[in-house]
Amino acid sequence: LRPNTVILGDTGGILALLLRLQLVAFEQSAWRIHVETLREYPAGPGDVAGIVREALTHQHGTPHLLFVNSVNSTGALGRLVASTIPRGVHYEAVNICDVSGNADTAARALCVIDITRWAPGDDGHCLRCAQVKYTLDIDVRSYERLPYRGKPELHKLNWRRVREHAAFWMAAQRSEAVRLHYFAPREGGSGRHRGVYIDVGRLLGDSAFRAQCRRRLATFAASLRPEAVAIPQHAATDAMVELLEEAYTSIGDTADPRPAIVRVPDGPLSDQADAILGPARRILVLDDALVTGATLSTLRGRIYDANQLRQHAAEVGAFVVVLRPADERAVQRLARRYRDAESGVQVGYAERVYLPDDQECPWCKEIGMLERAMIRPGGRHGWIEERRESALGEVIPPLLPGARSGGAPLYTERAFFGRLDQRTAFAAVCAAVWEDCLEVDGHENSIVPHYVDLELLFDAYYDPIIKVAALRTLHRRHVRMPGMDWRIDKLIRSERVDEPSAYYYELALAAASTTVPERGVLELLEQCAVGSELRSAWVDLVNGALDTALT
Repeated sequence: LRPNTVILGDTGGILALLLRLQLVAFEQSAWRIHVETLREYPAGPGDVAGIVREALTHQHGTPHLLFVNSVNSTGALGRLVASTIPRGVHYEAVNICDVSGNADTAARALCVIDITRWAPGDDGHCLRCAQVKYTLDIDVRSYERLPYRGKPELHKLNWRRVREHAAFWMAAQRSEAVRLHYFAPREGGSGRHRGVYIDVGRLLGDSAFRAQCRRRLATFAASLRPEAVAIPQHAATDAMVELLEEAYTSIGDTADPRPAIVRVPDGPLSDQADAILGPARRILVLDDALVTGATLSTLRGRIYDANQLRQHAAEVGAFVVVLRPADERAVQRLARRYRDAESGVQVGYAERVYLPDDQECPWCKEIGMLERAMIRPGGRHGWIEERRESALGEVIPPLLPGARSGGAPLYTERAFFGRLDQRTAFAAVCAAVWEDCLEVDGHENSIVPHYVDLELLFDAYYDPIIKVAALRTLHRRHVRMPGMDWRIDKLIRSERVDEPSAYYYELALAAASTTVPERGVLELLEQCAVGSELRSAWVDLVNGALDTALT
């Protein structure tokens, strides 16, 4: 760089680098460097000459033009720019990356990469194109990547995941451990809201699941051989203490004495907890469930502080009864916290399922949509306001009012995951569908777009509760493909018109949240066997949400 330098970049993609050069030149030498870039790949000298002339007007005296080329492939752009430089202008060129195979001697290359090239045929494709699954299309003028024009990858809803956890969900049903749209109380009057809540204290009341937990906890404790056990203080603490005692009873006599048990409330460690956990060399942290991992991560830090005051670091392991994170990141964070230099990751669990976090409660979203519909001018607010009031409390069966149940409990008879009541079936389907969503989210940086295929959901399963659970769990980004809404519309239009009326309300909610296209839902609502006032309220709900989205 020189005091009178003008920098010309080949693309706006490197503008951040050029502006950084401009800033460094001013900070270090008080030089006022002008920066310019080409708008697109030039078709000829005329496209470049005007930009060069305009850029040079920003410097006086004998200007110095530095052309910065992001990637040199053939050297054609460098030669084109060089041919437009006026006489008397000092010209230099730098290629950030040179992949031409014969580096341009007229320009400096900061990086040289050898790339094997295949000559294209008359159709624009080379022999290699037929051997690869996906190719990238690049705009010849802007050098930007073009949208993918092939078929997306569709993920079938994987119900095998439900079957893998069938014993767990049957135990949850027997113990009545599942709560929906539930505020879970904690010690000290605080609590957490959960769209799907699993009461581990109740769940441990099931003998089969309790035996499974006891075996796995006994194996984990026998391997760790803790001197102390820390249990966070909450509603399930007593159940955790009883489970631990049973696990050690099953282990039998050992050379190690039984560990001291410490109940740890929120906040700093008490003097008693500090006196036990501080000098301990091996510590087991036992909890009922993991959602975000915040409780166990915080407790691990307090144990570390207590150890440091004694100038040692304990080997600490964590065991949770139900590992139910929203994604793999919560598990990874916990693994990093509970990692020992010699023993590796020290994390154990009795059951592992994935469920959406607090922000994904479908009933909280429903309340938000109903409130927006209530303030919409001209909307039919009576039924919507009544529904909003009923949605504020815990969701209890029947989840689909109006179903042909005769007042008896509703069950998913002979379903792929067994005979479950509606509340437990909702949780089981939600967990399975959420894993499909996580699988799709894992491909967010892929060349090929990935989506969840709804065909099986509408074609293969008759029980409305399965469809409702899936629709309330899915997001627009998981199912809607550009230009492919007609596929979902077709599936929705094929639905029966004699379903329980509440099922059509669920479809209206799915359309209002833009999870599914609104056109097919609105057409189906016109045919469903409900009163005109109720149908109009649902249509208002869909249209009101669409108006809000457009605004």
